[in-house]
Amino acid sequence: MTFMTSTPLMASPPPRPAPRPPRLRSGGLLPSGRSGLRLRRSSSQVLLPLLTLQACRRSVPAPRRGLEALSLDTKPRAQAQEQQLAAFRAWLKEGNAAVQSRGVRLQRSPLGGLGLFAQKNFPQGAVILEVPFEKCLEVDAHHFDLDDATVLQPILARAAEEYDVDAFVEVEAQKAVLALCQRLLLERQQGASSKFAEYLAVIPDPSELHPLQLRWPKRLSEQSALLSRMHHTVLERDNACMEALQPFEQVWKRRCWALNAVWTRAVHLVGAEGEERLSLVPLMDFMNHWTPTRSTSETWSCFYEIASDHLAVRAERAISKGEELTLLYGEFSDAQLLCNYGICPEMPCRNAFDEAAVSIGPYVLSSPAGEEAAAPDGALVAARAACLARHGWALQQKLVFRVPQELRPSGGDRVGPAHEEGRGLLALARLLSLETAEEVAQLEDEIFWMDLPGGSAPDLPLQVEKRAWQRVLEWLQEV
Repeated sequence: MTFMTSTPLMASPPPRPAPRPPRLRSGGLLPSGRSGLRLRRSSSQVLLPLLTLQACRRSVPAPRRGLEALSLDTKPRAQAQEQQLAAFRAWLKEGNAAVQSRGVRLQRSPLGGLGLFAQKNFPQGAVILEVPFEKCLEVDAHHFDLDDATVLQPILARAAEEYDVDAFVEVEAQKAVLALCQRLLLERQQGASSKFAEYLAVIPDPSELHPLQLRWPKRLSEQSALLSRMHHTVLERDNACMEALQPFEQVWKRRCWALNAVWTRAVHLVGAEGEERLSLVPLMDFMNHWTPTRSTSETWSCFYEIASDHLAVRAERAISKGEELTLLYGEFSDAQLLCNYGICPEMPCRNAFDEAAVSIGPYVLSSPAGEEAAAPDGALVAARAACLARHGWALQQKLVFRVPQELRPSGGDRVGPAHEEGRGLLALARLLSLETAEEVAQLEDEIFWMDLPGGSAPDLPLQVEKRAWQRVLEWLQEV
């Protein structure tokens, strides 16, 4: 059977006033909850055209049966699904560790698959669910390494890498993911005797558009440089994980089911004493992702918090009867949602977190510093090349920058190390706005302050800033 839904691999939320679930990013944890949303201008360069996605959907084979019913595999499919859901609901209420749900219902969602819906009005801050940890499938998450190895990379190295950092998770974090996959597969091998049998029976297969499930048409991944790199990274990451899981399960489909469940549904929980675990939280993992738009002030409906023996889901705002309960998985673009979760956008240009890509080639080394400047001499070109190489650009490659992320002059309101903030595009524009090799030597450390321990935002000459922003605008016009 296939119940298509997904909840992300994410971490425990920060304290209020922004108690929203953080997300796992490349090499470390970064809260996605903020005191307010920053709605971004999207660009069709990186959005997936609706017609292309519809064509891709038409090329998807008819839905295959998902996880075989553990004890109902002789029943007709619709009957088996309904009985499995009924058994799951009964299991949630079993024993001393029953899930406490206060007016919610599991039903089909217009967002796809199953979702949780409010059966009554909830005021802001109200407890909606309490899931005891005894009902959760968990492993120790001590493998998570909070020392982000990519922080030590020069800023331009990230724009030159083949992967997109938001689609990549460090090897140390993958150890915890693989451990939970193994636990999931071992429980499945126990069949109906597993303590989690009823829960396993309703964990869905990957979405039909997930890269592991569908060989994407070439035209789809070529919609943007960001999408192509992200797709490539997800495939490499997941294929490596599938290979690592082979000793525990020979059947490819079952490994795919387990890996997808952990990547898209597990949460990283940090207790009061600092203990860490990676957990699949029944019922909460059916809550769908909320996608912000640029034209609405509505926000996601729920957040979660950790108690000593359970996880509680609370109302982020007032919730009306009949409304679907949602979480913010992270500030994810349509491309990220498609590559990591198989979630297809309903409409192009709707997602406020969509991104665009600016591709820069080695031709910039020979460009004038400004509109009125002469062509650079050999000494300036050589100084530019040497400086950019020191900050991570292999000059035979193109750089691919994400905007608007790469245009924050000095960090804005985001949390985390400087390398999490981007700014590489603006740094490149500032360097190219210098008119002599001497200026490059004098101002390099200020322009690339994010590559220096304890560096601080630059105070550059006004004329340099004006030329830099003019160059940025020219690049953006080519997107």
